[in-house]
Parts: sequence; C-alpha cells; structure tokens
Amino acid sequence: MSGMKFALIFLSFVCVLPATYAKTIHLSRNYVDGRLVLTQNMFKEKNTTYVIKHQYDMLGATIILPEGSILKFCNEGKLMNGTIIGCYSTIKTLKSKVRFDNVIISGLWNVGEISSNLFRFSSDDPELNTQNFRSMCMLTSDDNDGVIHVVNGVYNIMLDEKDNSCFNLNSRTELIIDGDIILEGNNLEFYQVVQI
Repeated sequence: MSGMKFALIFLSFVCVLPATYAKTIHLSRNYVDGRLVLTQNMFKEKNTTYVIKHQYDMLGATIILPEGSILKFCNEGKLMNGTIIGCYSTIKTLKSKVRFDNVIISGLWNVGEISSNLFRFSSDDPELNTQNFRSMCMLTSDDNDGVIHVVNGVYNIMLDEKDNSCFNLNSRTELIIDGDIILEGNNLEFYQVVQI
C-alpha cells in the first residue's frame, strides 16, 4: 500500500425540494366595526397553508391569494360576501359544511373534489345558485383530475346573454349530478347548462 495514493472524495449534494407547505398561518380575528373581516393583508406568504377557523365577512372585497396557497377550513370557518382569486391554490375541508356564502371564486385552482355542500344555495335565489356552480367549476383545472358533485336537492338557476352556460367544465373534470337543476325561463336563442 505504500505506493498507492488514496484520495478522499467528498461529494456534496444539493437537495432541491419542491415547494413545501411547512408554513402554516392561523388567520387571526380581525374586527372592523364589530364584524369579523377578512382582508388582503392577511395573505402575504406564498406556498402557505392559511387556516380559517372563524366566519369572515369580506365586505364585497376581492382577495388575491399568493401563489400556492392552501385554504384549510376548520371548525365553523367560512367566507362570506366577496371574491377570492386563486393562484395555483387549493382547499382542504370537510365536504359536508358550507364554507362559502355569497363568494365568487376565480383564478387558478387545483381542488380534486368539490361538493355543492361547500356553498350556500338558496331555493329562491337562482342568481346565487348559478354563481355557486360557476365557482365550483373554477376550482378545477385542465392540469389535474377533478370531480364536481352536486348533491341531492333542487337548484334553480338562471342564464343570460352575458353568460349563457352554468357549468363550464375543464377537460379533466367529472360532473356528478344527484340533484335536480331547474333552468328559469329566459329569452335566449342559445344556451348550454353544461359547457365542455
């Protein structure tokens, strides 16, 4: 061994991990004029899980989520009266509780299973019901498989010239309708309840 030279080679590995959701923020109570209010400044971090444990009123505001946000609903957590715009966002919740009350959802989302139970529907408000179905469709993506489940119930909807369809399905979304969807009378020459 005297003529042999040994070299120690140290290999250093650089480990690149995908975006993780190690950061969790429990949204605090934010009172404005005696109401618990959700505001844009409560959402600042990308790739973060935001835990919603309270019933927040958005007061008609639009909130844009940071990229990769997860909305995790716990207990009686609910959002009301506003618009949420996702950016490659998702939702984690029990599918049996209403989490959205008069909330419009848009943007880019990746939610695998969406139930109509997550939304407050009304027997006498076809405009709200139509908005809810459109929001349910916004939670899906052409990049991932998704399932929209309309549970038992009667849902009155309405269509107009501005938007003559109710369900605008992405290519990889399955629609399961166990309820009755009733289209209100209209003067449209052409409409599609489901558009693919």
